[in-house]
Amino acid sequence: KRKTKRKTMMQKLIIPLLIVAITMVITHCQAGLPTGMKTTTTASGINHVVKQTLPIILQQAKAAKIPDQSGTHHVSVIGKIDWSVTDITIQSLAIAGFTASSSNNAVAIKLNGLNLHISCNWHWKEHDWPHSSGSGSADASCADSYVSSSVDVSIVNYRPHLATTSSSVSLQHFDMTFHGGEGWLLNFLESMFNGDIKHKIQSSIESAITSAINKQADKALNS
Repeated sequence: KRKTKRKTMMQKLIIPLLIVAITMVITHCQAGLPTGMKTTTTASGINHVVKQTLPIILQQAKAAKIPDQSGTHHVSVIGKIDWSVTDITIQSLAIAGFTASSSNNAVAIKLNGLNLHISCNWHWKEHDWPHSSGSGSADASCADSYVSSSVDVSIVNYRPHLATTSSSVSLQHFDMTFHGGEGWLLNFLESMFNGDIKHKIQSSIESAITSAINKQADKALNS
């Protein structure tokens, strides 16, 4: 009886272990392939995971919630102003391709050629009398950016399990198009967008991608 139980336990472990092994090997092989959305491989396991998860991951990254930004700034032309940038929305998000590599029980994935287009509204008001104010909108675009994620592969309850250990988004310089506003204000808003606001955007996308990989990739691997 003990031998039978031991044999049954081994049978339960063999399949998920093979899935993880194939995933790790094929991922390692893919690292040498030309970058592109349509990588080909004979291993159905990794193809299934990529096909099922990448569109969803990008969709959730596009839906990332970016918090409104506001503050106080001194402008030499009129003095202190209160400013805000609101309704920061990702209108489009696309990548040129991806690369992947494996080491031990980890898979490193890099999404290359990230192109991003964002819209937002802005408002300012003079802090002191006569409290002049203005508002408008803006579009921001950046290209040739990238996303890198590290994913651990393990066995949980006899099934392969993926868990993101880190995600990093690196956005290049934003080119801005403003609708309304004076030159002094636009220069300030552009500097803010390529500083603190860009960091907030990166952080929001990182969180969305981490959540998507943990939920969708793990689900696809076990389907």
